[in-house]
Amino acid sequence: SGSPPKIPPNATLIFEVELLSFKNEKDISKDRDGGILKKVLEEGKEWQTPNYEAKCQVHVTGKLENGTVIEDKDLEVIIGDEMVVPGLEKAIESMKQGERASFKIAPKYAYGAAGNSALGVPPNSTLLY
Repeated sequence: SGSPPKIPPNATLIFEVELLSFKNEKDISKDRDGGILKKVLEEGKEWQTPNYEAKCQVHVTGKLENGTVIEDKDLEVIIGDEMVVPGLEKAIESMKQGERASFKIAPKYAYGAAGNSALGVPPNSTLLY
């Protein structure tokens, strides 16, 4: 029915759109609360991602926001076994074989208010992988 009197019924509308900015990050947290942000650096193979109890071989480099490296190692992670912080497990679960990605993990999906003194992670730290 249009929008009289300015737009008559059955009118063809033409819009000009300018993209001002965008973020190349995807929120993969369960609640979509911005707690686990993923940025794909290199696409993986195929379409399949690890499922529950999948045994994954990964190399991780974890940092604090100030750039301090807290870990840089090869890991074997079994999805669902809680071998790593929840945010990192969710990150690995989202990846395809051969994919390279970076992740920003909020404290609630990392070490939270307790931090991790063994790794030098202060309380309430955001982690970058």
